[in-house]
Amino acid sequence: MKKSSLFLLAISFVFTNPAIAQGLLAKVTDSVRDELTGNSNSNSYSTQEAEPLCACAQPELIFDLGGKLKIDYKELGILTMDDGSFLLRDEASDIFYIIKAGVIQGPYDRDDQKIAGYESFDLSSTDQDDMVTRYKGIISKSGEKYLITMGGKTYGPYDDLADFAVTKSRDKFAAIVYVQEKEYSVPKFVTNIPNVTFDVLNTLGAMMCGSIKYDEILVVTDRIMDLQGKTLFTIKEEMYDCDRLFVNTTNTRFGFYDYGALIFSDNTSLQDVFNPYLLKVDKTVYLAYMYYSPKRNAIMQCKIPF
Repeated sequence: MKKSSLFLLAISFVFTNPAIAQGLLAKVTDSVRDELTGNSNSNSYSTQEAEPLCACAQPELIFDLGGKLKIDYKELGILTMDDGSFLLRDEASDIFYIIKAGVIQGPYDRDDQKIAGYESFDLSSTDQDDMVTRYKGIISKSGEKYLITMGGKTYGPYDDLADFAVTKSRDKFAAIVYVQEKEYSVPKFVTNIPNVTFDVLNTLGAMMCGSIKYDEILVVTDRIMDLQGKTLFTIKEEMYDCDRLFVNTTNTRFGFYDYGALIFSDNTSLQDVFNPYLLKVDKTVYLAYMYYSPKRNAIMQCKIPF
């Protein structure tokens, strides 16, 4: 295969979640550079190579790359699903695996029905069809209009869904919808969260985010706000991304994921990480991240209280 063709093949797939895509793209780039310079050794690893500085004292093994999988970590795509399972893609062969509760399932082809429901979604997409697919059972269509169902109650119908966010536990939502009033289509804020008075007209262009703080919905513009409009943090323009921002439980610290680095508001950072996400264990919220361990030839996970 020509090296130019190999380069195009290597970058042809990126999960739609930018947080995942950036970390993987950096690793794919390393792999392509090795191939172009004739230094490719895709199945080798060294137990003598030092662990990255982001490694923690007691990491969790996510999966071993030397067992059933036999995948070069530089050719690996990972997507964390809402139920805590992982969808893996071997970018060299376009083969998929599912890891659920530590059990590896697969391999599966792209069209295999067993990976239906594990599709990658753009969490920040405001396309109505994307939202209906991702939030199946919550958002539905009634003719040409949209309904939102949660907690046994149905909201709508609405002409258009401009934005929608749901918490990790899927028991709270917030949405910007459009309804017809006389000859005009008017934006309206809808939520099942009590005592919220969000000002839609003064925050046009803002994004509702249900993933940046565990089990809460926040709003991102040139700042991070709660649903009462209170500013928690001001942020740089390149940080306007629900998929790459993380706010701690006390609203005193936030992190931003950028090309393999987690950069925090207190000027600390973690390098050589990928797939960061929030999770809750025994009532404690953590910011989890993954890294490649050369000593174990495995993908490991660390988590820090957040």
